[in-house]
Amino acid sequence: MQIVKEEKTIRNLNLIVVFHRGLLYLSVRNLAPVGVNIKDWFRKDFGVNYMVALRYQALASLILRYPRLIVCGLTFTQVVKHKDHIMVYLKDDIELAAQLSVAVNICAQNKPVDIYASECPVPKGKFSVDPDYIYEEDYFSDPAGDDIPVDPYWEAQIEEAHRDGKLLDIIYGDEQAANEENLEAIIEEMAQLKPSVDD
Repeated sequence: MQIVKEEKTIRNLNLIVVFHRGLLYLSVRNLAPVGVNIKDWFRKDFGVNYMVALRYQALASLILRYPRLIVCGLTFTQVVKHKDHIMVYLKDDIELAAQLSVAVNICAQNKPVDIYASECPVPKGKFSVDPDYIYEEDYFSDPAGDDIPVDPYWEAQIEEAHRDGKLLDIIYGDEQAANEENLEAIIEEMAQLKPSVDD
């Protein structure tokens, strides 16, 4: 029974790692020059095929919308494979969507990981193969790339948010607001601790 428990722990830790990789790929889009060919930019600057990066971005986007999905027991491959079905189902099941939208606080390697819900759009489209099937030595060759449609509406939303300087706001949503509130509370607390001139 211990090995089953350890397997589940490793699976959950793996999902946290791939979520953060997707979050990285989403966040670095903020550094891309406006109007750049994003596929070429990822290939040139990160040495990763865009379809691989897109799979990670899709997972991160879905987890950002519904943070509690990260602890639902699904694997990276399952989440990416079923993301469109999950989005359609949660559009109808508002109660479940609300439950999955609650911020999650988990511990990974004795470090707290907080994930807050955001309004980050989720790209539509199916991926025909394993989410990480292209290895770095083959990143210029994408045999399945032509049959994987990129969601042009999602790409336009992300590009517009980047152009308007709001990409990180969309990605981090409530987390950024929570951090700002915490910062304001800390500043206020420090102001109260400030010694007066009379002391």
